[in-house]
Amino acid sequence: MSCSIFFGDATMDSPCNHPGTAISVYAVLANPPSESGSVLFTNVTFELDGNLVGTYSHIPDPSAEQFEYNITIFSTSGLNNMNHTLTMTDAQGAQMSLLLFDYAKYT
Repeated sequence: MSCSIFFGDATMDSPCNHPGTAISVYAVLANPPSESGSVLFTNVTFELDGNLVGTYSHIPDPSAEQFEYNITIFSTSGLNNMNHTLTMTDAQGAQMSLLLFDYAKYT
């Protein structure tokens, strides 16, 4: 499994080059009140082997915990047992986005 994360023009690659049949991606979500223009909105797209397979959006909720941990933002299973490439893109559209990548698990 090969993982890439794109932040605007920057790329972060993670060395998880193993075959697998499932992957789950976890993030930390931010909910504190936005101060001085802080970006707290999360908007992520996921590509698996070059195909768009999902999106995730989170609008901050000031009534929730300030930070929410171990939140599943993408999960898929039933993949062929071979090498796969997962690409996560912190989508920058009309509104800036914050991606607090926590970890990924693959089997």
